[in-house]
Amino acid sequence: MPTYVFALEVGRSLIAGFRKQEDHEYLNIKTRIGSVYSAMFWIKYLIQCCICFVIIDLMFYRFRCSMDLKALVGQSLDGIPTKYSEKCEAIQAFLARVQKSPRPVVLITSGGTTVPRESRTVRFIDNFSSGTRGSASAEYFLKAGYAVLFLHRHKSYKPFDRHFAGLSFLDVLTESDDNSLVVDKHHESKVCAVLKQKKLYSDNLHLCDFTSVADYLSLLRVACSFLKPFGRRAVLYLAAAVSDFYIPADDLPEHKIQSADGPFNLQLHLVPKMLKPLVKDWVPDAYVISFKLETDPDLLIPKAMKALQTYEHRLVIANILETRQKVLHWAIFIFSCN
Repeated sequence: MPTYVFALEVGRSLIAGFRKQEDHEYLNIKTRIGSVYSAMFWIKYLIQCCICFVIIDLMFYRFRCSMDLKALVGQSLDGIPTKYSEKCEAIQAFLARVQKSPRPVVLITSGGTTVPRESRTVRFIDNFSSGTRGSASAEYFLKAGYAVLFLHRHKSYKPFDRHFAGLSFLDVLTESDDNSLVVDKHHESKVCAVLKQKKLYSDNLHLCDFTSVADYLSLLRVACSFLKPFGRRAVLYLAAAVSDFYIPADDLPEHKIQSADGPFNLQLHLVPKMLKPLVKDWVPDAYVISFKLETDPDLLIPKAMKALQTYEHRLVIANILETRQKVLHWAIFIFSCN
């Protein structure tokens, strides 16, 4: 065989070998790319499944809270007319008037809530809150230029009236020589000063009362729906002492519980947490201030910080029971203004 023919055959063999090697490497690369695409597909699929599960869970949570709230709102104290529709219309009218001005508005909740033990209520579970802080804070907000929607416990302290707590109106009156009624001289200066302040701010103050935890939650939700258009002009100052537990309406006996029936077993259910949807859904742009009361100092700050993280409020004011009127602990949530 001539030398050039041998060289040509060797060259062809080498080229064929290179092509086989390239084809093999190409197949390996193609297989790897296919594996990567397959892995990416399954990862994307798993992420989509996780997102769907989260959305379904959130929808179920909201539905459950809504159903719990509807069941809870069905309860109220017999003998005390709630006048729910009239209160809602009055709140709407007040806020509609405020919205026409550049004035900021604050919703202040104040006082405690009751938990009825019977449908036709004779007994109920209560707490000691009298509304001192809420009523005093309302006066400071008014003086700072705010319009105040004051949602308070029936017969708890109210702005300006609180200055005469413990006094009957008969205690500040006396009879003059001509048999007419006048303010007693010992109270005259105080009555005049408070009355002047009350008249000065009367157009910027609206009072709305509640009794049970069901009344409170239903009125709070309505008020927040009317506050939503205010955006960042709205402040929520949640100073009310809201019950953590309640008795479902279906579990309430209709008539007064008789002591002759023996010991009474009471099972309480957790009140649905409305603080998170309050920020997320009801008034997402409002500046929300809430309160945390504890009896154990070691739990106070950790629970206040947990409330900030859980409910995403802007400010939590923490108190110890015995020193709540003298010492305040607070924790601020840093947020972006963008």
